[in-house]
Amino acid sequence: MSQISQKNTKRYRVRFTGEMLPGFTQESAILSVAKAYSVPPEDIAKWFAPDGVTLRESATQEEIVGLEGFFNQHGLKLSIVEVMPEITQSPQAQGSVEAVKEASETKEVEEDSSAPNLETSKALEDANTEAEIAREEKDRRDAENFQQDYSDKNPPKEISLEDLQQTLSRLKVMLLPKDLEGFVPASLGKRFAAFIIDFFFFVILFQLILSNILANFGLVDLEVINQYVALFNESGGSLEKMLASPEIEALSTQILKTIGPWYILLYFIYFAVQERYYGATLGKRLFKIRIFSLRTGKNLTWNSIAIRTILFFMGMQFLTSLPIVGIFLFAGTVLWAIRDPLYRRTLYDMVAGTVVGSVPSDK
Repeated sequence: MSQISQKNTKRYRVRFTGEMLPGFTQESAILSVAKAYSVPPEDIAKWFAPDGVTLRESATQEEIVGLEGFFNQHGLKLSIVEVMPEITQSPQAQGSVEAVKEASETKEVEEDSSAPNLETSKALEDANTEAEIAREEKDRRDAENFQQDYSDKNPPKEISLEDLQQTLSRLKVMLLPKDLEGFVPASLGKRFAAFIIDFFFFVILFQLILSNILANFGLVDLEVINQYVALFNESGGSLEKMLASPEIEALSTQILKTIGPWYILLYFIYFAVQERYYGATLGKRLFKIRIFSLRTGKNLTWNSIAIRTILFFMGMQFLTSLPIVGIFLFAGTVLWAIRDPLYRRTLYDMVAGTVVGSVPSDK
């Protein structure tokens, strides 16, 4: 048999063990695969069991390409292991082999056994080819019935809003860590109000540290601030007049070089330290909400805190320095949170693996 024929006879076991591709989440994958198969999301959620699930016991390379393409599209990473193919032949192929054997035995009596028998070799090869074609046809039928099985067992039905909410609630319970049992995501209104309060406290704290500590120790020169304030007063509070002034560029550069690093450092300390050790800033505490790790259900690690704080700070800078870009980013993260029915996560929550809300023990 040729190398191509041998290659096509290889079989593979296809399993899903719960491993996701980067950029996808369990809940989004469950909902999308369930929609594709027209089955309840609970059926797909069972695939995330510790032992995983076997999708195909014996698949050809062509079928693997199709399966990987489908599941990778929904964020599921497959585990593919080569298995030894079982030698099976259809009744027609077995009959052909027996006929070939009988013809071979008769021929050997009449002719010299050492002489090449081209007809027998060709018959054997035809019989093996027929058996291989029958096996591949069976595998193709199995592949076609793979999706049909799900549809037959779970025919599509209209889902009401109440059914969808119940399904999402069950998914949230299945996917949340034990420490987040009863978790209720915080509304965007609460989160925004908490940040306004935090920023107000931070600005007051920064001004006190700037004037009473950094300036007294000679770490910053407040004269540049005084010049900036004087320029602001001269322009009558008009941003257009300030930007038209020839002094504004030099003053802005000097402020960024001397005061900017201290601003960034204190910003990180204010938000990161509170969220790392207490799970919440002063503003969040007022609204009784906290930040949790979606993976462990506990307070965040320094890595998660750093990622989350840096991304949020960069977004704020875009909003103030590049308003057009900042507005698009702000709108994008708000829409993302609205479209996340389980946890109301923003874009930076998704990257950092965090959720913001409350659990019964906090109340």
